[in-house]
Amino acid sequence: MLRPGRIDESGDISMVDSKQMYEELSDLSAEIARCGRCGFCQSVCPVYQVSADESGVARGRIMYAKGLVSGELGFSRRNEAFFSECLLCRACVDTCFSGVRTDEIVVAGRRTLTRIQGLSPVYRHIFERLLPDHHRFGRFIRLAGTMRRMVPDQIVGAMRMFGWLGRSMERSEQLLQEVPDEFLRERLSKRENARTTMKQAALFIGCGTNFMFPHVGEATVEVLEMLGYETLILEHGCCGLPAYAHGALQAAQVLARKNIEEFAKAPDSIIVTDCSSCASFLKEYPRILSMGEERGQIGASEAESFASRVRDLTELLGDRAHVFLSARTGHRHAQKGENMGSVPGIRVTFHDPCHLSRYQRQASLARDVLRSLPGIDFIEMKEADWCCGGAGAFAVEHADLSLKILERKTRNVKASMADTVITTCPSCLMQLRSGLRDSGSRIRAIHLVELVRERIGIAIESASL
Repeated sequence: MLRPGRIDESGDISMVDSKQMYEELSDLSAEIARCGRCGFCQSVCPVYQVSADESGVARGRIMYAKGLVSGELGFSRRNEAFFSECLLCRACVDTCFSGVRTDEIVVAGRRTLTRIQGLSPVYRHIFERLLPDHHRFGRFIRLAGTMRRMVPDQIVGAMRMFGWLGRSMERSEQLLQEVPDEFLRERLSKRENARTTMKQAALFIGCGTNFMFPHVGEATVEVLEMLGYETLILEHGCCGLPAYAHGALQAAQVLARKNIEEFAKAPDSIIVTDCSSCASFLKEYPRILSMGEERGQIGASEAESFASRVRDLTELLGDRAHVFLSARTGHRHAQKGENMGSVPGIRVTFHDPCHLSRYQRQASLARDVLRSLPGIDFIEMKEADWCCGGAGAFAVEHADLSLKILERKTRNVKASMADTVITTCPSCLMQLRSGLRDSGSRIRAIHLVELVRERIGIAIESASL
């Protein structure tokens, strides 16, 4: 008999007490039991649609979890896919008649696996050393970018040809085509902040915005100032979603506590982020900090107060952008296909980040913003709310699956005949740009706030002529 918590080469774990061994899943036994095994989740699961494997759909994942808790099954390296190959997109949750929270069951499974196997040295370094400190994380990314530029393209091509680069490394290289010369925090440090006595917005700078899309963050600051906010920049770390989604709950909780403490320095400000994934997770801090061994030991009132101040930038734009636009330019809302005078019209479609639509229920606000802008012909593309396959590290860890899911999304974007596809998540933006670039499309993929700044600028200029 193997010792509890040990996995042999065949991948089997001894089951002395399944409920104790799989305690994270046991805590969700009632949720697991609610699955009626109807299979309706198959039609909406992006992973199942490209794999046609029962391990890639909610029903299969839940039945595996049930088998672990009952003692009928054990953890196996062969069966890790039941938990690892999930996007956490919640499409299955929305279509489930019982509303079974498959995403929480999957994360519980990942937490169990992390506890049994332990974090790899690489992930431990990322979650515990890099994500809490944006300075250290920035140095790492800059070093990685420098090393990539030092390797000739011919050598990289040869490594890819012979499989020496590795599928995950190859996909990372495709996604991280260009590391900006300056990160967002560096750019903002040189910028003179607008002063206002009206309102303050503490900016939560997501890792993707800071290190990959600093121009998105700059647009956010400019638009916030247009809306009457003075922007505050604090020394916070990552929101913690990457660690949580990987099953490293304690690392996510450490990040959550540090962020709550940091933003307590600006108690009267709202907390705004242009990353919908960050916004969604920041709002979940009360639940995250009540889980596991930390349950009940952290001030719930502080976590609730923090979460109540968080705003996805889309929320502010939905509430204020059209008011600002009308006041500054006199433009009314554009009608479909209408060219607003001298404002050039463009055809726009929208990709729903899962953390905007299914987690925050803010998808309609993004569309309201788009329809309020001058010269916008908004086109609803097919399967707009289907996950693009990015899902943070999923795009790298499960590159082949991710690319197949991305191909479907790219086809739908191109079929919309739009000039521009809009989204509100840097991970989605990275994925969409990769798919459009690889397909040879000239459709541009940009953040919602970039379009808002662009359209407002054009409208103001045309109104002054």
